Amino acid sequence: MVDLKSDFEMTGPIWRPYEVEAEYGPTDANITGIRIDSLSKRDNDAAWVTSGGIGHNYVKLKFRSKRSRGLHYRVCLYGLRLSTLMQAPA
Repeated sequence: MVDLKSDFEMTGPIWRPYEVEAEYGPTDANITGIRIDSLSKRDNDAAWVTSGGIGHNYVKLKFRSKRSRGLHYRVCLYGLRLSTLMQAPA
């Protein structure tokens, strides 16, 4: 006879949130905006900046799914080329 309770306590749940990190850059542009859209019909759990971002030339993002759900996001980065910023009048 299998003791499901003790097996569960040893291994934990099999449906866990899934996390992924993504890195964009470095680029020759200064990031001025970040847009993250969920493309899932159901809610995705969360997405957030872990490093870089607005005012930098790179960004690291972390995405988390709900239990047993995939990740479905669209990421749009907006920015100005660094050469354009250097030529701007003071």
